[in-house]
Amino acid sequence: MKIKITSDDIYHGICNDGDACPIALAVARHIPGYSLQVDAVTVTLFGYDGESQVSFDVPEVASDFIRDFDAIDENVMPFEFELEGVDEN
Repeated sequence: MKIKITSDDIYHGICNDGDACPIALAVARHIPGYSLQVDAVTVTLFGYDGESQVSFDVPEVASDFIRDFDAIDENVMPFEFELEGVDEN
């Protein structure tokens, strides 16, 4: 599934917050209905029961973005990446 991080995601994203960083906001928009957590290597989706979960590895471009955003790098730009293993249906 292609995940698009927009300038709005960047503006509203919170540094060092895996629930509210720009990638978390974009994933929530593309895959609604889950709580989620993002870190430098994975996106984890939690089921409605709060217990079940599934994790997906993020590509290097997303890891680099997270590192730069969390370092309060004002030069981060919108981008997109493929989140492998996510069913688009």
